[in-house]
Amino acid sequence: MTIVQTFKLIKEIFRTSNNPITILLYRAGILKNISINTKNYGNFEISSEWNNTFIFNLIYSYLVNVPKDISPSKEDINIFKKFIEDVLSKEDIVTVDSLKFLNNNTICTVSERLTDKYNVTLNVKDKIVLDLGANICDTALFYAKDGAKKVYSYEASPSVYEVALKNLELNPKYKDIIEIYNLTISDKEILKIPIENDVFSAITSEFNDSTNKEIVEVNTITINEIVDEIEGNVDVLKLDIEGSVIKK
Repeated sequence: MTIVQTFKLIKEIFRTSNNPITILLYRAGILKNISINTKNYGNFEISSEWNNTFIFNLIYSYLVNVPKDISPSKEDINIFKKFIEDVLSKEDIVTVDSLKFLNNNTICTVSERLTDKYNVTLNVKDKIVLDLGANICDTALFYAKDGAKKVYSYEASPSVYEVALKNLELNPKYKDIIEIYNLTISDKEILKIPIENDVFSAITSEFNDSTNKEIVEVNTITINEIVDEIEGNVDVLKLDIEGSVIKK
């Protein structure tokens, strides 16, 4: 994280929290048992058994993405609070807005997706969606729930792809709508990709520093090949592939 990013994050913690100093000490690993006191969503009691980075990402990936001029509805507050409480309960499966997800370290990305309604105006009803950078299938499931006719999803990381398949299995209602593939987007036949430890940015470009990252070989496909295989129009393109399509 750069100095500028760190400064912005600290600023957002002060904006969204009533006890920002305590939270910063928690994020730094100095405090273990704390109460995260948010301005709009109440308190979250965190015990020392939790990894501080995980809990911080879980809560603040949501809070910092809610625009400053938005006052969340009571329904939105209840959805988010129940989501956090269910994760903290350590149940195997978490239900978010009627969708089910595995409750493990990949669940953080779902809290981020819950803020899309504030930042993205996207009508996918009866549309064909191309989802490049599927992650754990969370976006695809939300698209399917919102009425998408078909969602074609592509995820490069083999481990994240396995989680995506399991999350799709947990939501059988949408299995005929979502197709997900372990492929990355590139004009090369095989791409060597550094894999990050965290699911938020699981894939980085092969031209980035790959120190302490696992290198995996992933089969590829081009956007043109996808469109040819679909044999139809793509109405919506969601692109989140972290530079993997860059040509050398």
